[in-house]
Amino acid sequence: KESYEKFCETLGILPHGITCTEKQILQILKDRGSCTLAMLSASTGLSPSSIRADHGLYLLRKNFMQIDGKRKITSDGRKVLTSVE
Repeated sequence: KESYEKFCETLGILPHGITCTEKQILQILKDRGSCTLAMLSASTGLSPSSIRADHGLYLLRKNFMQIDGKRKITSDGRKVLTSVE
């Protein structure tokens, strides 16, 4: 277990497998309610394609975020955010 924790710490993996960037995205969605991809890009400094391919896909697969025109945090995403704060 110590090896796994050290591994996650080294790679910046937080509980539930999210990264610090994904935590930041969830926090923005929690604070704003919903955001366009362009708004998330401006808020994080990441390119829209990076958010879509690298971070959003994982958050969608895990049901931490949903897209219904705009990106929104789900109740599961709120729980995860609470557990990593």
